[in-house]
Amino acid sequence: MKNLLIKFTAVLFGLLVMNSCNNDAAIEAYSKLDSLQIVLNNEKKANDSLKLVIANLNEDIDELKNGEARMIGIIESDLSSKKYQKAKDDIYLLFEKHPETTKRDYYTNKLKTINIEIDRIKRDQEIHRQDSIKLANLNNLGIWDIDYFVDEFGEPTKEPYITTKNPIYGSFSNSATEGSRLRVQFIIANNESVAIKLFEYDRSNPVKKSYYVEYNVLVQDKDGNKYNLSAFNNGDRLRFGWSYDDYKDARKMHNILKKGGKIKFKITEIKNKTTQYNFEIDNADWYENAYTKLSYLSK
Repeated sequence: MKNLLIKFTAVLFGLLVMNSCNNDAAIEAYSKLDSLQIVLNNEKKANDSLKLVIANLNEDIDELKNGEARMIGIIESDLSSKKYQKAKDDIYLLFEKHPETTKRDYYTNKLKTINIEIDRIKRDQEIHRQDSIKLANLNNLGIWDIDYFVDEFGEPTKEPYITTKNPIYGSFSNSATEGSRLRVQFIIANNESVAIKLFEYDRSNPVKKSYYVEYNVLVQDKDGNKYNLSAFNNGDRLRFGWSYDDYKDARKMHNILKKGGKIKFKITEIKNKTTQYNFEIDNADWYENAYTKLSYLSK
């Protein structure tokens, strides 16, 4: 087509020149021009016909690709293969290509179930991602460590517990002092046995009680939530709960530690409210790893 246009232009130019010089040449040029015009018209018709053929082919291809019956088949295949996100996308494509489809109500209701499945899969993927992070960091215990209880001779047993790598410090007050130095040691045998040793004045011996003493333990977790827990001491440590058979507050303390972050403690002796102990854990992260390791070693 482009070459013919060039020839057409050349003939026109020739006509302008020859028209003023030679009548016979001009007649011949006019004849060529008529022939070229016919060819151009024929090529235009052929080109228009080709465009129409291409348009029809595109329609046929679109029908083959996006025909209602075929699209419904694809959607059903997606659902049977549990490819819920693809099924959702294909349903919306069906609605776009075939707005009058008789399956509109059916698939509109089906989308509710599909969205539930998509959300479930996303949750499962997030849990798997979190588990992968925990597995990759299993040996990262943060501030926590695993130690072993000792027997009557001071020899380590095979019974592990969770404690901290370094001491936790705070302050305590009673009728004889205020704001004095306090050292704290956690002893966690399991999620139902959570205890704390309190060392007043940072001495080597913990606070001991030869009788049953009750405490209120106010705890603030990393999110600022506050919990009033109970504890008792009838030996050398505070145990969470009202008794050896009361595990509820020990489990609560265990779950607070699992959340990680900064945790604040304020412990008050119930019958002697001037006796108070205050301390913080700056970052309890990776406690869950320590507990996983404890569970493995306890088997």
